[in-house]
Amino acid sequence: EQHSLEVERLTEDNQILRARLRDVAHSPLSDSEKHQLLLDATRTANDHQISSPETPTTTTTTNENPRCATPEWDKRSSSSVSEVSVACLQDRILQMEETHYSTNEELQATIQELSDLQAQLSELQNDNERLTEEKGVLLESLCRQTEKLEDSRSKVDTLQGLLLREEKPQDSSK
Repeated sequence: EQHSLEVERLTEDNQILRARLRDVAHSPLSDSEKHQLLLDATRTANDHQISSPETPTTTTTTNENPRCATPEWDKRSSSSVSEVSVACLQDRILQMEETHYSTNEELQATIQELSDLQAQLSELQNDNERLTEEKGVLLESLCRQTEKLEDSRSKVDTLQGLLLREEKPQDSSK
């Protein structure tokens, strides 16, 4: 019977503390104000345990591992950020800054490479245009030379034909 009374009392205390936590979680209090409210609630609960002789006194230290122990109200808090959250956010910000810095360096190097490649491309395009013009000039010159060669061949053929005709009458006159 004494055990069931203790369970009932602890259940009531639990409900009261949960109600306080809900109130604290939805209030626009700062971290220090929330922490103070929890300390007051813990003291009240400890005082209540000390005053009742049938309940053994057990105190839980709240500062065992402050970086790991995040109270439930602090996890749900939208009005302020805990020290742990700030530290985690600062770490993430530093990581993001480092990533941003290295990504920025890589992008700058890539931009430089692209700029160099663009300059090379421009040079090659200019060379290609110049070579195309030279090719056109050479083809034109080749065509003229081919025409001259054909003319020269036809003249040579004509002259050979004339020489052969002149030689034949001289051969027959002897």
